[in-house]
Amino acid sequence: MNTEEAALLLRVCKAAVAIKQKPNDSATVRGGAAGFGDPKQNLKVEQRAIRFVTNWYTNAGWEVRSREREKVSYDLECKRGGRIEHVEVKGVSGKTDGVIVTAGEYERLKRDGRAVLALVGNVLSRRPTFERIRGKQAQHLFEFRPLSYMAVRRKRI
Repeated sequence: MNTEEAALLLRVCKAAVAIKQKPNDSATVRGGAAGFGDPKQNLKVEQRAIRFVTNWYTNAGWEVRSREREKVSYDLECKRGGRIEHVEVKGVSGKTDGVIVTAGEYERLKRDGRAVLALVGNVLSRRPTFERIRGKQAQHLFEFRPLSYMAVRRKRI
């Protein structure tokens, strides 16, 4: 298992463990996709993306409520008139060619008619990119690949 895979596994399992990296090991996914680097930088990217998307929805007349701490597999609940959107925000410091989506987020994108994937690229720059993609549309725009599996011991009968 390399550093990238270890970081991903720890994040998926919500484990807080420090990983010592070699000096030039950025622990990012190749090809400009979202990855794992310095934890402080990751937090900054995530916070900036949430703020960007919150501002976008607010400026468009939506009422925005953060659901991040509730672990409901989306970050923001946005309401305008009778419409509600369940928005999962993904921010990256580079291009949005690929992002990591949890199993719960993936299932919501497939099944929740209100699900939206909000992608913010170049989030730390002065000119971030922004895409708002409905769940069903995401199924056509992206190929979803499993990154890891959790092996759980079977119960003996």
